[in-house]
Amino acid sequence: MTFNELLEQSKKNPKYAFFLGMVYGWPIVKNGYVLAYSSGRTGTRIRKNFSDNEYTQLNEPNRQVLADFIKGTAILSDDIDCSSNKTSWVCSVKFTETNSLDDTTEIGRARIYGYIEKATMDFSNECIRYFVSGLFNARCSLDFSRKLVTVDWEKKKYPNLARRKYMTLSNMTGQFFNFNPRVLQKNSKAKNDQFRIPLKIFVSEYGFLYPFKRSFYEKETGKHLTQIDGLYFDKQDLSNVKEYKNYNRALQINKLAIDYQDGRIAEQELLKKRLALGLDNDDDVDTLLHANPNVKEARKLRSRYMCEVNPRHRTFTAKANNMPFVEGHHLIPFCKRNEFDVNIDIVENIVALCPVCHRQVHLATDNEKRDILTKLYETNIRELQKAGVNISLEQLIVFYD
Repeated sequence: MTFNELLEQSKKNPKYAFFLGMVYGWPIVKNGYVLAYSSGRTGTRIRKNFSDNEYTQLNEPNRQVLADFIKGTAILSDDIDCSSNKTSWVCSVKFTETNSLDDTTEIGRARIYGYIEKATMDFSNECIRYFVSGLFNARCSLDFSRKLVTVDWEKKKYPNLARRKYMTLSNMTGQFFNFNPRVLQKNSKAKNDQFRIPLKIFVSEYGFLYPFKRSFYEKETGKHLTQIDGLYFDKQDLSNVKEYKNYNRALQINKLAIDYQDGRIAEQELLKKRLALGLDNDDDVDTLLHANPNVKEARKLRSRYMCEVNPRHRTFTAKANNMPFVEGHHLIPFCKRNEFDVNIDIVENIVALCPVCHRQVHLATDNEKRDILTKLYETNIRELQKAGVNISLEQLIVFYD
C-alpha cells in the first residue's frame, strides 16, 4: 500500500482512518516507509504494578488485537527502534511510500500534515471518530492524578506545527483540549508538550486500545464498558458518564453552511448569522463547510488586528470582540485547494486585511490587483514554503484572473 492509497482509502474505510490518525499523531518516515506505530511504553505507576512477565502477558493480546484489526489493511512489523526501557517496545505498521517525505525537518513534517489534513476534509463522522481514536490511542498515556488521557503533540522546536495540529483537531471534533506545556515540570527540556482530554469523555467518545490499561479504565468509568470489534468500547452502557463536550464556533459555522446550502435559511437570515459569528462576508458555502475558521481567527490575532498590507490602515472597532475590524483572506484561494497535494487551509495562507484592501484583492483592476498580490506574496512565501506549500507569483496571480 502506498501512502497516497492510504489517504484515499481513509476517506471510505474507518480502519484506514484509524491508522492515518496514528501517522498524524507522530509521523515517522524510515527506510522508504511511513510508519504508524503504537507505543507499548507505560508510566511509572503501571510499571510498579506489573512485573515484566505480567506486562508481556498483558501486552501480547494487545498486539494480537492490533494485528487482527489491520488484517488485510497493512503490515505489522517490529523493525523500528525500541526504547532502551525494558518494559517498552513498539508495534509499527508500514506503508510503502512513493512520495519524497521527510520527518526530520519542520518543512517535511508540515508536508505530511498537509497531505493528511487535506484528506480529512472529506471524512465522514465515523472516519473522524476512528481518526481521532487512532491519533490518541497510538501513543496515549494516563495522567492518573487528574484522570486525563494525554498525548505528546509535536517536537518542542516546532511550536507552529503544534498550534496547527491543535486547530485541526479542535475544528474536527468540536472539543476543547487541555494543553500541558510542561515547562514547569522537572526535566522539562526533555519532555514534549502534551494535549489532554478527560478520561471519561475519551472512553465514551473514542474508546481505547491497550488491554494492560483496561483495569484502570474500568475502575474509573464504573465498569460500564462494552467491547465491540475487539478494539473499541461503545457508549450504550455509559449513560451515567457525564459528557462535557464543548461545541465550538466551528461546529456552529458548519451547521449554518449546511442549513443555507439545503435552503433552510434565507439570504437575509444568513447575513445576520454571519455577523453574529464574526464571519467574513465573501466566504462561500464551500469555504464555510470545509475551511477551518480557527485559522482565520489565529491569523487576525497574530496580526494584532492590523491590515497586513499597511498596518496604518484604520477601520472601526468590531462589536464582536472590541478590536479593530479586519477580515481573514486565503492568499491562495480556498476554492483552488484541489490543485494542491497538501492542505492550504492553514494560518500561513491567511492574511488579515482591512475591508478596502480585501476588496482590492477581489475587485481592483489587473495592475492594482497585481501590486497588492505581489506584496502579500513576497511577505508570506517563505512561511508558506516552510509549511509545505509551494506556489509561484505568476501562478497566484492567475488564480485571481
